[in-house]
Amino acid sequence: MARNWNVGDRLENRWEIHKIFRGGMGVVYIVHDHEWNEALAAKTFQDEVFARSPSIAPMFTREALAWVQLGMHPNIAQASFVQEIEGKPVLFLEYVSGGDLSEWIGTPD
Repeated sequence: MARNWNVGDRLENRWEIHKIFRGGMGVVYIVHDHEWNEALAAKTFQDEVFARSPSIAPMFTREALAWVQLGMHPNIAQASFVQEIEGKPVLFLEYVSGGDLSEWIGTPD
């Protein structure tokens, strides 16, 4: 399984980590894609979650591939592809700036 990745790490010599956001089970890395020259969000699960339940990797991959198949929608971040990096599936998404979604929930129009 992958080691913990940190800001400044470069995954597969392509994606350079600039920010890290952790949730209950997942982690999102904001990366610069040196091949496409753009920012992306790279979503995966936390190593501790995998340690408790190794079956999470194939479940995550199935759900990530379903997201990729959704295609374009104005209210959903576009998922591009899933890649296994250091034994861990990673879902690459369009990067949507603007802060934490929890700050927007319940905000009056």
